[in-house]
Amino acid sequence: MSATPIITPQSSSGSLMAAVLGLSAPSALHQLLQPDGYYTYLGIPKHHVTTLKSASAAAAENVIDEDLVKKNYRKLSLKHHPDRRGGDADTFRVLNRAKRVLLHTKLRQEYDLLGLDLDDDDDDDDDHAKDNDSDSNGDNTSSSSSSKDASSGSSSAESVMSHMASATLAAILQTIVRTGMVAVVATILCRWKWTMIPSCAFMLFVTAKVALASRATANRAAGASYMDALQPFLMGTAVWLMYYGRSSSSTSTWSVTFWAGEGLVTFYVMKSSVPIPERNKEVNIVLVSGACGVVAGVATLLLRGRFWRYTCLICGQAALALLCVLVFPVLEMILEEIMREKLHKIGDKIRAHSKRMEQLQQHQQLLHLGLQQSQNNSIHTTNKKTETPPT
Repeated sequence: MSATPIITPQSSSGSLMAAVLGLSAPSALHQLLQPDGYYTYLGIPKHHVTTLKSASAAAAENVIDEDLVKKNYRKLSLKHHPDRRGGDADTFRVLNRAKRVLLHTKLRQEYDLLGLDLDDDDDDDDDHAKDNDSDSNGDNTSSSSSSKDASSGSSSAESVMSHMASATLAAILQTIVRTGMVAVVATILCRWKWTMIPSCAFMLFVTAKVALASRATANRAAGASYMDALQPFLMGTAVWLMYYGRSSSSTSTWSVTFWAGEGLVTFYVMKSSVPIPERNKEVNIVLVSGACGVVAGVATLLLRGRFWRYTCLICGQAALALLCVLVFPVLEMILEEIMREKLHKIGDKIRAHSKRMEQLQQHQQLLHLGLQQSQNNSIHTTNKKTETPPT
């Protein structure tokens, strides 16, 4: 049984010409997979966009008759159902996908750009039975299934710009937290003796626990245990250096000793936040440590343990995070409009190429029919000559 689409003014002129001239009509699956085939085969008038508009304007004008989509889908689904004679599973799957795309606004807008459905829809096979039941039960069940399709289509993957915004915002917030930790150590813990002594004692306790745990490990890397235990010990030493630098200077709260302690704390905080690649790890550790040391030394020369300077730095980082929250959505909208324009141009080229290929195929079929007709005429003429008796 050959599949016959619903004939409307939107139907392909090539299909009508093929029907008039007696050419072999394309299959239902072939028509569905053609550019704008979802509209053509289901007999749905397509809104033609003459000028490229924004996504909101296109959504406002791209209105479709949902009742006509459901009505034509029921007729065609009964014809192509795999359980029926002449039905085809692939055609039924693509037909079901066509209904879902046309009934969902966002999916239909994406389909209108190229005229092709680029999304993989592996869940269609699981929904065939449900869609078939909804078609037999009536419009109420069909409307509920279309709302389910809309909710599932709305939960699409995040764009690349959204991932970039999330990663940038997370990095800035992490920097704010680490800057606040350094500020607490440089402005509070090292200022008084009753805050410095517990801090140093806690760091010594952590050093002893790490050293004992590393010694208990049977297969440990050479030198790894000493480096793990050295970090909290140096942090405690840095707190003592900052306290000593503040208390030893009678004229100023800052000295070279304080700078060394503050730079050591900043260095370890920065180094712990930078990921080190596994390839050539030793060389990368040296490079990262050197870069963090230079940046920490310059930063502490500017900050000098002043609470208001740390406050200004944290406020600047918070303002940068707020700027990212405001700027990235605008950039995402601009990028989306640029991509829509590019896809719209590509879609026009795809439709023009498909039309040329369809015309070429029809021309070849006409040549084939003409050649076959001439052969039949020559054979018929030869037979008549052989049947005619000589006079």
